[in-house]
Amino acid sequence: MNAFVRLRAFACAVNDPRVERTKLHNLADMIVIAIYALVCEACGWLDIAKTAKDRINEIEIPLPNGIPSHDTFGRVFRRINPDELQTAISGWFEGEWRILHGEELSFKGETVAMDGKTLRHSFDTASGLSPLHSISVFATEHMTVLRQIFGRTKDSEITQDVELLKQVDLEGAVVTADAIACQKKTVQQIIEGNGADYVVACKDNQPALFARMLEYFEDADKHPERYAMDSHSTTDSGGHGRIECRSCTCIDVSMLDDEVFSAWTGIRTIARISDIRDDASGRKSPVRYFICSLPCGAREIMRRIRQHWLIENSLHHVLDVTCGEDACRIRKGYGPHNFAIMLRASLARIRNNMSSAGEPDIATVRQARLKAMRNPEYAHRLFTGEHN
Repeated sequence: MNAFVRLRAFACAVNDPRVERTKLHNLADMIVIAIYALVCEACGWLDIAKTAKDRINEIEIPLPNGIPSHDTFGRVFRRINPDELQTAISGWFEGEWRILHGEELSFKGETVAMDGKTLRHSFDTASGLSPLHSISVFATEHMTVLRQIFGRTKDSEITQDVELLKQVDLEGAVVTADAIACQKKTVQQIIEGNGADYVVACKDNQPALFARMLEYFEDADKHPERYAMDSHSTTDSGGHGRIECRSCTCIDVSMLDDEVFSAWTGIRTIARISDIRDDASGRKSPVRYFICSLPCGAREIMRRIRQHWLIENSLHHVLDVTCGEDACRIRKGYGPHNFAIMLRASLARIRNNMSSAGEPDIATVRQARLKAMRNPEYAHRLFTGEHN
């Protein structure tokens, strides 16, 4: 059984909203076709249909009625349930991992970043709908989106983070998140519901907590002997002569009798991060503050915070710059939801198979997608993971 057939088997669990007499093309086949075409640099329903027609002999499942039209893709995917599609793709990804590595997929010890991204051109003026906002849980070592949830405003993150976390198994992982996720219910879910740890940014959206953190760090700067503390600094040389210095200072608050901190489940450490860039502008980044359930270890906490930015640099940036997601005009029904889910699945497939696909000169997702568009054999290796 090859990867096409295995994906089709999972996709069969997605309910087809069409009436029986209109089902010229099987829904599971359409899901397989779409993800394969997205590996080959497709950017919309029209691209998916045209790519698949050119590569119909490469798609290793029976297609008795050929390739659906782009209108059919659009009509069907705007109606199917995104949660069911996510579940099917997640099951496929876990199954492929077991086949490749001979073990169950686990995120124990891994940094799992949670963050939101607005799909800028998914608004529908005629229907009065604002752009779709996607919140993702991203495994930074596996470079894979584990789950997404969608809303129509950025503020939806405040209420939907807990719901999203309930849908993923993160036992033993370290969840990192931006300040919008700094909510008592969210950290409680991470500790008690997921059995994970957290490193979460804190700003003045939590005024009592933020003010108390500032008080402790101000006092610790003057009287460090009063606190259990740890510090760590790094200096990196960037491009164009830039030198960046980062420092992290942590205070152990687990033994402090403080009602503000005790209201936050699992909190053990508060951390302060400062960045200074020595370049022509002499720019200094704002000081950032974090609450953590990890022990007071500055080096480890700094490492987790830096890994969090992979969701921005290796996911959101790639989606916009390489895949053109912000420019995508899919906006009807569940179309933008399902396209976003499949696009992220295609990126995970590329990254999991790119290093062993037999092309050592290809080092980026952009290069891999371009090669897959031009070379059917390479596209097959990227999708299936079957390498000579």
